[in-house]
Amino acid sequence: MSTGSYDYGMWVVVAFNVGLFLFFLFSFLAPKGRAEWRNMGVVVG
Repeated sequence: MSTGSYDYGMWVVVAFNVGLFLFFLFSFLAPKGRAEWRNMGVVVG
């Protein structure tokens, strides 16, 4: 058994970690009020 083969095939763990990172990233970047949405150009009108 080689020393580097233990980490292959763990794509579920990779997907979970990426999802967790994106969740925290978007929770900090998401605008909270209507004015912030308007400043971002998301709300039209």
